[in-house]
Amino acid sequence: MRLLKTQRAGRARIVTVEELEQFRKTYCLADEACRALGIHRTTLSRWEVEGRICPVYGKRVTPGAGFSLYRREDIERLKPAESDHPRPDARAA
Repeated sequence: MRLLKTQRAGRARIVTVEELEQFRKTYCLADEACRALGIHRTTLSRWEVEGRICPVYGKRVTPGAGFSLYRREDIERLKPAESDHPRPDARAA
């Protein structure tokens, strides 16, 4: 998918540490997306079907894919506001 910039060294392709860090800042896997959103994997799949989120790479985008990759900015956009879902330990004044 060419999401990582590589450098050629003979027949090998090398990814720099900086490029890898940038990739991790930009993208995340489904498990991490679910943890960030506080949802189950089946909910994330349903959101894909409903069009609420679209993976950059995944079975619905790339047939035969073995994992799903999401943009972190899409995950942040879907996070509920703190005021929408107050934490259970928050006490009313």
